[in-house]
Amino acid sequence: MKPELTQKQIVSMSPEELFLSAVTPIAREMHRGGGGPDHKYDVYQQLTDRQRAAFMYWVLHSHAADEAQFYTWIPYMRAPTSNYWAQLTRGMELIGYQELLTYMEKCGQVFEPLDQDKPDWTAFDPRDLQNTALHAQIQALYEEFKELAPMAVEFIGQYMREHASSFLNTIPEA
Repeated sequence: MKPELTQKQIVSMSPEELFLSAVTPIAREMHRGGGGPDHKYDVYQQLTDRQRAAFMYWVLHSHAADEAQFYTWIPYMRAPTSNYWAQLTRGMELIGYQELLTYMEKCGQVFEPLDQDKPDWTAFDPRDLQNTALHAQIQALYEEFKELAPMAVEFIGQYMREHASSFLNTIPEA
């Protein structure tokens, strides 16, 4: 599941390119053949801990296109049935990305009280954001995420460069 790159490619790629080159094949494999839960679990189990860290950030990043999607995706990630939030937390602890961990704590402070008013993650509806106070909280979190996202990709991409063997197969120059 590790893409093959030469050392020259690894060094010459931007952190964002490196990040995408490592997570894109995982995402494709997850969605291959309809990507049912059992298939996704099997793919996930084949990843190294560091690949899991990068991939779980990609899951968050790719599902936060706007405030409404962000508002409904965070509860899904935090739900015990998905376990994505815990996996993302472990991953960021592993690679030492404290800024994202701090941000995730802020998300928890906003979403934990909301969780108490909802039976489960499916009860989070974008129409909830018509509540001015809630919208202000989610908007602030989302704006912070948009500022953090490029820095997170940069951090993870640079981490990948420094720990290439955990993410990539280095092949000889042609």
